[in-house]
Amino acid sequence: MLCMISFVVSRFVYLELLGLSFDESSLIDFLQYMDVPLLKHNIWESLYYLHSQPPGFNLFLGIVLQVFPESHALVFRTVFLGLGLLFTLSLFTLMVRLGVSAGISAALTILFSASPTVVLYESWLYYGYPGSAFLCFAVVLLHRFAVSKELSVGLAFFAVLTLMAYIWPLFHLIWFAFFCLMILCILRAHAKNVALAFCLPLLAVVVLCAKNYVVFGSFTTGGDIITSIGLKRTTYYEIPEDEQRSLIKEGKLTPMSLVPRSSISNVESYIDMIGAPPKTGVAVLDQVRKSNGESNFNYVGLRKVAKLVSQDNRYFLRMRPDVYLRHVIQNFRLYFLPASDGWMFEERNFKHPKDAKPAGVQRLDRLYNLMLLGQRWPSAPAYFLVVGFPILLAFGFYAGAKAIGGKDVATFMTLFFVVANILYVTLAIMVFGEEDFSRYRFTIDAFYLTLLGLLISSVSSGVKAIWLKRNAQYTLHAE
Repeated sequence: MLCMISFVVSRFVYLELLGLSFDESSLIDFLQYMDVPLLKHNIWESLYYLHSQPPGFNLFLGIVLQVFPESHALVFRTVFLGLGLLFTLSLFTLMVRLGVSAGISAALTILFSASPTVVLYESWLYYGYPGSAFLCFAVVLLHRFAVSKELSVGLAFFAVLTLMAYIWPLFHLIWFAFFCLMILCILRAHAKNVALAFCLPLLAVVVLCAKNYVVFGSFTTGGDIITSIGLKRTTYYEIPEDEQRSLIKEGKLTPMSLVPRSSISNVESYIDMIGAPPKTGVAVLDQVRKSNGESNFNYVGLRKVAKLVSQDNRYFLRMRPDVYLRHVIQNFRLYFLPASDGWMFEERNFKHPKDAKPAGVQRLDRLYNLMLLGQRWPSAPAYFLVVGFPILLAFGFYAGAKAIGGKDVATFMTLFFVVANILYVTLAIMVFGEEDFSRYRFTIDAFYLTLLGLLISSVSSGVKAIWLKRNAQYTLHAE
């Protein structure tokens, strides 16, 4: 109840007193979203031929725009507030289920859910926040499934994982299948219920991948184009133009190697170089640009671009892996930025003045990052995160080993899921990310906080045990 009250009060303060508006400008200019007229009037054909992203979040956008054409902003805000409440209660429940005291769980949950960072993500129309909330909710369902072995709970857990795969390409079929196999292995005594729980959700992800393979020749849920273009920045190194053209003639590089990373979205500038694909008759594939002039990353020609860029990436990586590794190491400092420290929340990047972050929220966010995260100045790593993340991850391994040693299968399986996702997301953004490390890391910030709760609880229990032991010894000597 305290967490719920805190949630309501903090949202009132941010939205009403500090004037933080809901930012839906991403609906207009983000490459992940289809053109608004297609979302409103041609959604089903467009979703079927959507290859740059999984269809889930665009389906949500289209339904809201069609059902609430005049009040969609209010609906988006309401849905995200509901997700915020789900996120808050899931985080509190997760810590309590893992043995953290209710007081510590409530304190950490309130500090997190009422933070400017969380509220900023909650006020931004992007699938990162729903993904974070669903992932936290999934862990609660996993722990309950590990305890009860109930088929309905297991089905709900795997259904949430399917939802993740349908809204975010980061969580793809391999990620899903890995956890299916691991949970089946850990709960092998209840293998029938586990298999029955994941068979339909897994099939739903496989069907999406199979459809993309049949239509586009790619057995993924989406995101190939963005990944290959992102790697172009981290693998590329300067080559004299005459040498580069010679490599192109030899077939070692493609003409796309001459196109800068910053110009790839301007397809018209190099379409003659790669050849314009024939018209398909499908609007979402034939549009080079959306109706508002922004690039359409679902344009069919970009599939050829992605293949050519991937070929160049492999050549650069093979010839100079040190360049790629240097970029990865240099960029890894971005992992330790507060999740609110990014282009998406900087005033100068908002296209509409009403969507700018109010000064009161800015000051509160700066104070929060300084006092609780140890960030001395903007765009600098937060010292508490630099020190804390490795410690918490190491403690996660220790707590998992302790749980399996104590035959606490539910805790072990839950911690395995938590730690595995921390490692997976971290590795994925290190290997494939070009920027926005902290934005992706926000997805697992709640997991780090859960490990912090367990660490505080473990330390306090140890201190209490030592205190009681010394008191007992003192009493014995006194007698």
